[in-house]
Order: sequence, then C-alpha cells, then structure tokens
Amino acid sequence: MSYNYDFTREDGTEVLVTYRISGGGGDYFAGGCWMPGDDVEVEFDKVYGLPEGQSLTAEEYEKIAWAILDDPPKYDPLPDDVF
Repeated sequence: MSYNYDFTREDGTEVLVTYRISGGGGDYFAGGCWMPGDDVEVEFDKVYGLPEGQSLTAEEYEKIAWAILDDPPKYDPLPDDVF
C-alpha cells in the first residue's frame, strides 16, 4: 500500500512524497536460535511539486523518513462493524 506525506522544504516549496512501508517483522525463536526481526524501512516512490530538474536531497529524504517513522500511518483494513 502506498501512502502520501506532505513536506515543506527550507525554501518554502511544498511537495507531496509517496512512499511505502516495508519490513518490521517481529523477533522470533526458531531452531534453538533467537532471530531478530527486520527493521522497518521507508521506501520512497515519487515526489510531486518540485520545480523541473530539482530533486530532494539525501538529508531531506532522511528527515522525511524519520518524521514518518516517528508517527507512522494508521491502517485499518476493515471497518469496526465487520465482526
């Protein structure tokens, strides 16, 4: 599932960043060994609203990723009244 994040650059340019969340598997015990889960990762897709020829910097992508991980999107696939 793809999500959107609104981001304002230092120069005031407002952009829309599309991204996906991956990983995040839990820790588990198998075959007599403790297996740590996968880290959660933010995978960026497209950025809308930048002037032609510009792209976000690595620092901006990192800032966006941390903001997303600090307040991840809420996902409720089914309405509460289904069950």
